[in-house]
Amino acid sequence: MAKDADISRQEMPTYQLIRSRRRTLALVVRPDRTIEVRSPPNVSRRQIEAFLRERIEWIKERQQASDNMYPVESLPPKEAGQADRLIRERVQELIVDHQLPLPRVIRIKDLVSRWGSCSAKGAISINRRCACLPPELLDYVILHEFCHLIHLNHSKAFWQLLRQYLPDVTLRRDQIKRYYPVATRSKEDGQPCLSTRSHKQR
Repeated sequence: MAKDADISRQEMPTYQLIRSRRRTLALVVRPDRTIEVRSPPNVSRRQIEAFLRERIEWIKERQQASDNMYPVESLPPKEAGQADRLIRERVQELIVDHQLPLPRVIRIKDLVSRWGSCSAKGAISINRRCACLPPELLDYVILHEFCHLIHLNHSKAFWQLLRQYLPDVTLRRDQIKRYYPVATRSKEDGQPCLSTRSHKQR
């Protein structure tokens, strides 16, 4: 994995190269400021680095924007059970409040890169770390996945349905982009991320 690459201090940033059968070059700046280049197998390093240099200003802008983002670390075992209960309780409240369709199963687990998912078979997964999000964003994730039981895509119809439940869906969608799950904890004995009181005060 590439280390943090601050291109304000070096001409050519450090990057992770991923080759695949894709046809074009693609550039991703992750929330942790690291850079990923996705490339077809036949593109040379020289071409890749020219591609990066042409986009240096864009990379700098993206890295600066990431300074206003908030990592959400995985929960220690002593908090996992509390997080699961909090999320399941809120799921049940929203099902009753909005008369939501019932999924085949609801799983609360530690997802690496997503806040939630919904399978074609109607199985919903919610990232345990959603319990650390502000309450309005926890609701956004839950309702987002439940809408996928009706529309398994992000079509106009999907967003119209979600907006029926959350009139301020655009605002919440923008807010959740400021948070991102990270795979590990920086400290074993840090401040707990759960804010049970804030989730109960709705």
